[in-house]
Amino acid sequence: MELLILLADRHGQLVTRDEIELRLWGPGGSVGAEPIINNCIYKLRSLLGDDRENPHLIQTVSRRGYRLVGSIQVIPRAKHLSQGTVDIVEPPDSRDGYNQNSMAVLPFKVLGEKQHHALSIGYMDALISALGNLEGFFVLPTAAVMRFSGDIDPTIASSRLGVRYLLQGSIQIQNQQQRILEFDPTRQYLERAEYHADCALKLDPDLGEAHLAAAFILWSPSQNFQHLDAIRKLKKALELQPNLRHAHNRLGSILAHIGLLRMARQMYEHGRNFEPGKALSHGVTQPYLWNGDYELAEREIRAWRAENSASKYPVWFAPQPALLRGDLDQAQREMEQAMRTLGSDPLISSLQGVLWARLGENERALRCAQTACESPGSFGHSHHIYYQLACTYSTLGQTRIALEWLDRSVHTGFACWPFFLQDPSLANVRELPEFASLVDLLRTKYTEASLG
Repeated sequence: MELLILLADRHGQLVTRDEIELRLWGPGGSVGAEPIINNCIYKLRSLLGDDRENPHLIQTVSRRGYRLVGSIQVIPRAKHLSQGTVDIVEPPDSRDGYNQNSMAVLPFKVLGEKQHHALSIGYMDALISALGNLEGFFVLPTAAVMRFSGDIDPTIASSRLGVRYLLQGSIQIQNQQQRILEFDPTRQYLERAEYHADCALKLDPDLGEAHLAAAFILWSPSQNFQHLDAIRKLKKALELQPNLRHAHNRLGSILAHIGLLRMARQMYEHGRNFEPGKALSHGVTQPYLWNGDYELAEREIRAWRAENSASKYPVWFAPQPALLRGDLDQAQREMEQAMRTLGSDPLISSLQGVLWARLGENERALRCAQTACESPGSFGHSHHIYYQLACTYSTLGQTRIALEWLDRSVHTGFACWPFFLQDPSLANVRELPEFASLVDLLRTKYTEASLG
């Protein structure tokens, strides 16, 4: 979508590959940008019904770049909701059904010689999926509204359709932390999403997706994972719109992080009702693993890796069931594969430190801990790095340092106290009275009653 907006901005003009790389990745560029750009152009053409050999929309300028040659109709602000300029397809109320079937025409159209393509919310979902299942939220449809139409017109803003225009930019948030931490060091995506989510809530306080967007922002590294506030937002979202599968799954993840593991599994089960194919979200690996259900966790990890071999999450989870049940040979085999895949990622290097400590390789364990400390946070989940450092130092007998890392893990988002009580790597720390006090505090703070 960012590429399509860029081409539309420069309609009829050559957009060089260097300009595309700068727009998509910033001044630093991206390793291997050329084939990625080729792939994006290919997928855009496929979705827009364009023919590479005889293009009517996107023209290739050999060895230089691309030009959008199809005509664009800019719809005047005041006519967004009129029938005079474009046929508006009023979306079915997604509060009543599976929300990916909804359609709403964005306030611009791409017109070809024989085809008329109106981007819709449903079409946008397909486009985002086809563009490589990018993880993160996409502010681009909102950017399109602002770019083609100026400031949001009250005639749009006051309607449910207009609110969805506004929201679409801030709700495509499959795994927003990964995009923010890896691709958005300046926080531009987060700040724009915060602004649009706030606008949407002011325009329609009863729109479930707006509360969902706000919850994702609350439960993020930038907001230091505000568990209870995010839970309240998600519960409100589901009260207004029960079919929001991302709300169910995110609730499951948050509940697992604060030790309410039974409720977490229940929430993932509820979310299954709104998943394509009635499948559980792979995030259910968390309550399985942290509750000691290692066979279930391993089965889910295998399915996750088969479905998405490029994802970091199953690679990180893979060594953990064997490590937790004491099968260190199997854990080492899984760890070697994780290292080949992710290299020195601090999430993996800190986990490797736990394994070396369990194997009695103290110097190696300490080197891994140091490597992890010298690296930046890993896709939004630094609290897991801190937890694994606590496990390493606990196993090495440095219990005071271990407790400090555990405390840091808790205060940056990972407070799964039942897991603390059973993880064999924390055995030495559990002997400290401060550990018992920490667990008692978490047990009291995070209860079913405290969720309201």
